[in-house]
Amino acid sequence: MNKINVVIVDDEVRIRRGIERIVRSCGDDWHIAGTFSDGIEALEYLKREEIPVDLLITDVKMPEMDGLTLIKELKKLNNNSWFSTIIVSGYDDFPYLQTAIREGAFDYILKPINRLEFAELLQKARAVIVEKQLKKLKMNELYKKEERLLVYQQTQMLRDAMAAGPGDVAAMYWTDFFPDGLYQLQYVSADDFPYKTREYAAKDWGLMSYAIEKFLDEILNGFTNASDHRRGWWRRESGFHFWVLLFSGRKDENALLEMGEDFSEQ
Repeated sequence: MNKINVVIVDDEVRIRRGIERIVRSCGDDWHIAGTFSDGIEALEYLKREEIPVDLLITDVKMPEMDGLTLIKELKKLNNNSWFSTIIVSGYDDFPYLQTAIREGAFDYILKPINRLEFAELLQKARAVIVEKQLKKLKMNELYKKEERLLVYQQTQMLRDAMAAGPGDVAAMYWTDFFPDGLYQLQYVSADDFPYKTREYAAKDWGLMSYAIEKFLDEILNGFTNASDHRRGWWRRESGFHFWVLLFSGRKDENALLEMGEDFSEQ
């Protein structure tokens, strides 16, 4: 399990430091990602450093930005609601607590904070966070699987479109499976060695072909990771001969040509 990133926000130094000591005493699973005196300070830091938050412990009433606003803004920043929240509150803050629970706060604790009660609350929060982490991991795996299936489908459509004759109307719709943008098609060919060369067995040719495929995969992965606006697909025509389709989301023909030259050089 990954460490649980905890962010503590309270305008009272004594309470903030007390919460930090309790969290640290709960074991190595917990990591203090930051402690802050107000919501604006916390939000600016988390936005600048791009730190993922698992647990937000925040006072409900603070100057500059209260705890409820901080929860809402942090959800926007993370673009999800994976993190859990524990509200620190006074006895007269019941309306705030109601709103916080509606916003998805995990639980709350009243001031003055009881050390044992708070430690128990953290262990309950830990179980919820671990479950969320596992759920998030499974979701990420599903997204990756979906992406792999889409690439496979796109490659199949590319193969069928290139193999189709001029009268095959169905092949005209292959573009529906690809993103909108500019494309360049490249032909990649490695020289064929004489097939009667005794130094090479049939399995050697298979290994050579496999090596070229892995090489293409490696270049296309680096090509794609270099920019969100780039994608690439390849298909084998025969032997050591391949077609590579390059995509640019930026509708700039000069940029497309430069992109193609860069890929060719690699």
